[in-house]
Amino acid sequence: PIESMGESGIGCVVATSHDGSTVITKVVPGGAAALSGRVGEGDIILSIDGIPTSGLNSHEIRVSLTGNPGTPINLLIRHPYSKIDRPVQLIRQPLQAVRQESEIAGIGAVIAEDIHRNIVVTKIIYGGAAGFCKPSDLFGEDRLHRGDIILAVNGQTIQGMTSSEVGPLLIGPVGSLVVLLVKRPKYHLPIEIELRR
Repeated sequence: PIESMGESGIGCVVATSHDGSTVITKVVPGGAAALSGRVGEGDIILSIDGIPTSGLNSHEIRVSLTGNPGTPINLLIRHPYSKIDRPVQLIRQPLQAVRQESEIAGIGAVIAEDIHRNIVVTKIIYGGAAGFCKPSDLFGEDRLHRGDIILAVNGQTIQGMTSSEVGPLLIGPVGSLVVLLVKRPKYHLPIEIELRR
């Protein structure tokens, strides 16, 4: 297996399969790949920054995945059971940032930017904090919904930030709280949602 982290990377381990494909064998919790919610174990990396992985050896793949912290990397990913290739952009982060917190977690939701550059919840992950409903919350109003627009994280406004920049704000130690200010289409005023990672 190839450790793709190096000094700064995307937070996953990749290996070459029997047919020469570059396969993600492990996603490191808290790493860029895990935070994106769009990269999973078993996914095949077809290209890195436009360069097909089929023509690269293991050393070249490692070098391509690592780089300076905060720099973007563009991957073309294919799920093993899908014929659709999807582009994924990640922001490299230092290895130390992942290692310092061995027990870290996110909120169990996938975010993306809409055409107005709002940060929108596009998917709620089953079993995650965002999908958890309190017994007293009969209608699920206190939890995050798909389509919610995130305005602030723990009191910090995220206006003008990209989804790659907002992602790290949503993770933290397991059991810690994160407070989101969100705009929901059916409400006039923003609402506050408290989640436990």
